[in-house]
Amino acid sequence: MSLGHLAAIAAFVLWGLFPFYWRQLLHVDSMELICHRIIWSFVSLMIGLLLLRKQTTLRYSFFRENPLRLLWSVFAAILIAINWLVFVRCVQTDKVLESSLGYFITPLMSVALGVCVLGERLRPIQWLAVSLAALGVVYSAIRLGTIPYLALSLAVSFGIYGIVKKRAPLAAIPGLWLETAVLLLPAIVYLANQEHNAFGAVNRMTDFWIVASGPVTTIPLLLFSYGAQRIPLSQLGLLQYIGPTLQFLVGWLVLHESVSHDRWIGFSLVWFGLLIFGIASRPTLLSQTLEPAVSDTTADSDPSATLRR
Repeated sequence: MSLGHLAAIAAFVLWGLFPFYWRQLLHVDSMELICHRIIWSFVSLMIGLLLLRKQTTLRYSFFRENPLRLLWSVFAAILIAINWLVFVRCVQTDKVLESSLGYFITPLMSVALGVCVLGERLRPIQWLAVSLAALGVVYSAIRLGTIPYLALSLAVSFGIYGIVKKRAPLAAIPGLWLETAVLLLPAIVYLANQEHNAFGAVNRMTDFWIVASGPVTTIPLLLFSYGAQRIPLSQLGLLQYIGPTLQFLVGWLVLHESVSHDRWIGFSLVWFGLLIFGIASRPTLLSQTLEPAVSDTTADSDPSATLRR
């Protein structure tokens, strides 16, 4: 196992253990948390860019050649903020299992969006995989009496985020830095207009956890970027399921969220769809495995890279 494998595994493990971190801040309003996450992520990414001396494409000419790139970056910023907010809401409302379902659905949601938005074509067996995942969601909605809107919100926002990032091709660190820069002023304005903010008003541990949201966001991203440059895409795609699997185990075994018979059936349909899709994609993945890993700006991508390439 190479350092690239270890870095990628570490990134997905950290993402899978995110619920433990956010549960330290259950007493803080979710909107305030997201605003602070934006601010401190911006600061952390700026420090990371300076320390790594990252050569970015954030030059005026980059956007002058295609002004729509800036609009795509703004749209991406809105989508990632929605994704962050929904995930925090899942943790704060004891719905970690639903968040894991959302990230299990995400790869197949990206495929479905590719068909609907980009006009891509699927083979019959791939349609079967997507249909099984959809059936799992529908079954859960009917049997549990409620639509898993949080899971669907995570899958849709992250799936569309992957498509949007293709329109604004920036590497992971400068790309996310630009997205946090877009959201920085609204976040500051929101916090400035709140009468009661937890930051600086509760205790030092709360302040520490809030400030730590910046490194907590950026460190897994740096690890992922390092791993993505050094291991085959097929292996990276397989490792990405560590995250939602850990979230499921945390929600079920640690936080003791209820897993009813109907919920097991719904999850199983989604998992079976993922298994079929993985098997159907195996010839392509094997051919990619034989290719040397190339270190370029597309490899140094955001976590949705494994879904959209």
